[in-house]
Amino acid sequence: MGDVMNSPRDNAARKTSKSQPNGDVVAKSKPRPKYYPTPPIWAQSARTQRAGLTTLARPAGNAQAQLGPSPSIKQEPQTNGNGHPASSADKFTKYILGGSKPQQQITKNVADWIFYNVVNRDDAGDLMRYGVELEIEAKLGEVIDVNTNLRYELPTATECLLREKVRVGFKSSMEPIHHRRLNDYLNEQVKFTHPMNPAAQKENRVELKHSHSKQVDKSYDLPPTTYNILPPSLVHYARHAKLRITYDKATNAVVATIIKGRIADLHICNPQSALDCRISISFEMKYEGDISQIVAAKANTGQPDRDKDRHSYALPHYQVDQTVATKVINGQPVHDIEGGSFEVEIELLTAAIKENGTRAKEGQPNIYVELVEGLLDNYRLLARAAGAPMG
Repeated sequence: MGDVMNSPRDNAARKTSKSQPNGDVVAKSKPRPKYYPTPPIWAQSARTQRAGLTTLARPAGNAQAQLGPSPSIKQEPQTNGNGHPASSADKFTKYILGGSKPQQQITKNVADWIFYNVVNRDDAGDLMRYGVELEIEAKLGEVIDVNTNLRYELPTATECLLREKVRVGFKSSMEPIHHRRLNDYLNEQVKFTHPMNPAAQKENRVELKHSHSKQVDKSYDLPPTTYNILPPSLVHYARHAKLRITYDKATNAVVATIIKGRIADLHICNPQSALDCRISISFEMKYEGDISQIVAAKANTGQPDRDKDRHSYALPHYQVDQTVATKVINGQPVHDIEGGSFEVEIELLTAAIKENGTRAKEGQPNIYVELVEGLLDNYRLLARAAGAPMG
């Protein structure tokens, strides 16, 4: 089986106060806080919420111009939010100030960001008319410092979420040993969660289903003459989009012909693991036009194809793809260190996010936050399985 820079603003942020010789701190004048008639639902107390409502605050980065109503979550009483009886940890909230467990900050920020980029888009109608699908995926790899081309390092002991617009790069390939560890971990999970395993039955585990595919991707730059086939709101991203044709390696049959481009990224640095994370929102759109001129234009670029040997592991709402990708130039595989790529990504089902995000916005029972938290937890489990950084 088988993109990083400390900006001047970042540096200045480390020098927010100075000490006098007597040790007193000279405080800078603080801007007056913005007044809100009522706090966002996520910031309201349990007493205010009554029904367990939580809502998405303003996300990091650029939000849509018209945000509309804030989404919320309703949880049934006596449960932990997933429909299961409350655990002893859930009951311990009576000892917490305010009587409720605060929202985990990284989960909240990522949930906000996904909500405003996927669920609450102003161009949702256009995307549907053009047949555009949005994709949410978390790639494992290394956040890269663009000044040194080395892994981005921060003076933190645990994982942290970077601001959306910070200038960093990302290396989506990992060391073979980490790839192997993840393969072993995932295969063990396949075995353990098999429906015939009594231990899996006892723990009420959901089966992790495995599949294997071998495909070849041929990617082409998108000519400016084709930009007009995209929805107006996505033309801005067309310059970095690609036309990708995927073939079944055994039959050479075309599996898919799509235009794909990234819309937004968030990065998580994790000094305790060899693997950081980039969460991306991308768009995909079927392409049914003439590709002959596009293909001919690539012949002069020397752009390689990708031979993909992929193992997929599926759960409801999530799929983990573990891929060994080899560059292919002029039909010949390149087996040197620059030609191979060991990759792992986790996809979160967009349909589930849209459905539960809409229900949250309408104040109906939903699992929106749980879906986002599940994406992050799946990354964390894989990052731990990969092990600590080497060296």
